[in-house]
Amino acid sequence: MTELKGEVKPIHGLKNFQYLKQQYRPHRETAEKLLIELGYKPEEHRMLKTAMAKKDLIKSAEAERDELTELLSRKGFARRFREELDRARRLETVSTLVFLDANGLKKINDIKGHEEGDSLLRKIASAIKAETRITDIASRLGGDEFAVLLTGTDLTGAVDWWERTNKRFEEEGISISAGSREIRPEEIKKGEMELFIRNADARMYEAKLESKKEGRNILKN
Repeated sequence: MTELKGEVKPIHGLKNFQYLKQQYRPHRETAEKLLIELGYKPEEHRMLKTAMAKKDLIKSAEAERDELTELLSRKGFARRFREELDRARRLETVSTLVFLDANGLKKINDIKGHEEGDSLLRKIASAIKAETRITDIASRLGGDEFAVLLTGTDLTGAVDWWERTNKRFEEEGISISAGSREIRPEEIKKGEMELFIRNADARMYEAKLESKKEGRNILKN
């Protein structure tokens, strides 16, 4: 994840404004790269008139990042999810929401310690990031729960995504359960975000029960 380093220092007596812009550009590009990673538009940064306003935007964006995994936090996911639902309704595109839950995280924390549990969460995030596009929305909602919105992707595409991602989980020895909910544009109404979340969450818990019985990672559609 991008970090902002250093700041542009004023050069007293400088008359060449173009030179000043060249000195500022790397700092601006670093800031805008961070905003893009968190789902903001670079124009939102460029249109701000003061350094303080730009700093506040960066601070607000960073607050939407989960520090442990560097995925979006619950707050950031909610913002991006609402934006994507509005876009999908306008453009009449299909998306699929996938909820994932790490099996046995509490047991790992209790027996091996929280450092081992944190390592597991980072491995899950790494596998998710490796298989998501820049247009997808990946987040850690908190604890052992993750959510991914696969934009422009129907259930068939979501199953393909799960198979690729689960292969990474299995290679790392990660036990995980998942539930998905396809979201069609005609279903999207004001306030429906929570319904889609509940649907995917309920299917994830069905998968968790089945996973315990069968001893394998499962996605429930």
